[in-house]
Amino acid sequence: MATQTTVTSRRTAGFGNILLNGAIVAALLAAIYAASLLLEQKGLELDNESVWCAIRASGAVAYLLLAASMAWGILLSGKLVKRRVPAALALELHTYLAWTAVGMSVYHAYLLLFSRFFDYGVLDLLIPFVGPYEPFAVGIGIVGLYVMILTSASFYLVDRIGYRSFRLLHYLTYAGFLLATVHSVMAGTDGALFNSFYLAISVSLFLPTLARILARRRREPARIYTS
Repeated sequence: MATQTTVTSRRTAGFGNILLNGAIVAALLAAIYAASLLLEQKGLELDNESVWCAIRASGAVAYLLLAASMAWGILLSGKLVKRRVPAALALELHTYLAWTAVGMSVYHAYLLLFSRFFDYGVLDLLIPFVGPYEPFAVGIGIVGLYVMILTSASFYLVDRIGYRSFRLLHYLTYAGFLLATVHSVMAGTDGALFNSFYLAISVSLFLPTLARILARRRREPARIYTS
């Protein structure tokens, strides 16, 4: 009982830290954006090409981090990780990768506010399917980001919603990754090379998952780390 109480307290504290850090980062980003608007009024602007390159690069990095989080989550159900990595450390790494992917995705979207190629406003980044550039493709990315935030936050809600509900909710990670892939292919401007790269990563993640699902029909469900 004491161990369970400790785990619950750690999760609650972790979720509180996420909310606090998120609020601090949001305030900092808002201050930077407000400062950039003031500088623009004085004729000082960021180089548009550099901003656009940063948008594309941050999007690719966010996708790789999300893929890494997915891959590690799949490995968590395998014997190799269970035998070699302590459960708490394995889950902590999974959580860290997930939230880092969320943070980089937010940064990717945030940079659109500084691009003069398209006139993005804050609401365009919060409300799906209303932006000035490829509203459907970008809207899918926004929905995918919300799904990522929901599934990442579910790590801290296991004790409130129960393990079964947590596991069902966590399956939305696949939907979030699929939305991120569609967004990258449809909204990206890097051409066939990057599109093939995105699709290859998707296949490399979904095929092992399908194989695992089929294998589970022949045996009891594998244990997933929750503490």
